Amino acid sequence: MQEDESGEFALKVTNYFWDEEGKKPAHGFPIPEGNRDDYTKDDWKIFFLQVRKFLINYTRANMEEKIGQAVYDRKMAHRESDDLAAETAEAKLNDEVRYDQGEIPPGEVPF
Repeated sequence: MQEDESGEFALKVTNYFWDEEGKKPAHGFPIPEGNRDDYTKDDWKIFFLQVRKFLINYTRANMEEKIGQAVYDRKMAHRESDDLAAETAEAKLNDEVRYDQGEIPPGEVPF
């Protein structure tokens, strides 16, 4: 289940590559050729390699740009790099204080 706009888990997540009514693959998803009862272990390996290749190509063609845009939008909204820079500056300041009190910085350990 997926959360709806009100926060309730009421939306059923569906499989884009499966037609529930027709009980068959959808949207170009590969299907095993021939009689599946006669498939050997190697036949199944070949089939699942075809499935993997299909999903990779589908993702590259249809999702890569959307995911990239979502990541960019998220970074612009949150500015993670600014938060990280502030944390790094604070850690550096803490290290300087600690090392002024007689501790040896890790990079200066003689062994």
